[in-house]
Amino acid sequence: MSPMDLTIEASDPQLVSGYRAPAGVYDEMVGPDGEVRGHWRYLADALGTLGLRALHDRWREARRLLRESGATYNVYGDPQGLKRPWQLDPIPALVSSDEWREI
Repeated sequence: MSPMDLTIEASDPQLVSGYRAPAGVYDEMVGPDGEVRGHWRYLADALGTLGLRALHDRWREARRLLRESGATYNVYGDPQGLKRPWQLDPIPALVSSDEWREI
């Protein structure tokens, strides 16, 4: 079964409502006022429609697929760094158009 085959069982259009970044910490998705940044709005809405349970199910399935396929990475110069399991964040980091221009 692929992550796209998972059933969406619950949705939460306000998935990020009430979320606040810790004081003094920059949050890529949410501004200091608690509002979702413009370039995150579409993804935040899509995640809200998907729902927390389906997001978790897809993340679990992706981790299983990575583990079964043997996807790893090396940290060179670190004796413990050979063939670490690939860690996958369930929510990607987005780059705004303005930030991308700088890059």
